Amino acid sequence: MNRPVRALLGAAVLLGAAAGCAAGEPDTRPLAVPSGPATAPSAAPPTAPSAPPPATPSVRPPVSAGTDVKPCYDGTCEIQVSRRTVIPLRKNVGLAGLTVSITGPDRVRVVAEDGMMQAGGTTGTRLTLNRLRIEVLSVADGKAVLRLSPT
Repeated sequence: MNRPVRALLGAAVLLGAAAGCAAGEPDTRPLAVPSGPATAPSAAPPTAPSAPPPATPSVRPPVSAGTDVKPCYDGTCEIQVSRRTVIPLRKNVGLAGLTVSITGPDRVRVVAEDGMMQAGGTTGTRLTLNRLRIEVLSVADGKAVLRLSPT
């Protein structure tokens, strides 16, 4: 049914209900029942296309992720850590260093060297501390892979 017809029918129903209420006496007439077969609507209501399920982040470390902290000094690297690791950083990212720890089977925590900022997350988490973006690429089997980049 198109919108103007629905609006007109709705108004008619409301007007009829209001008229019945205004009489002051209850309406004891039987309700009219339409005769004949019920008709189906001419078209089914449109349905929204279903969105594909979100991609599951990979738990494998990227090939470029290493365990050496030196490439991270400029704030741009992918690194794999398996124990508490201190990553020294140039001050251009607003932090002198970052300590990364595995805090659970699928969780990692990062703390600024001065201890004033900290954050944690699981695979897929994106964090920002000052001017440093930290992406948790994976956390599994006691290892975490992080991608660091300046903001």
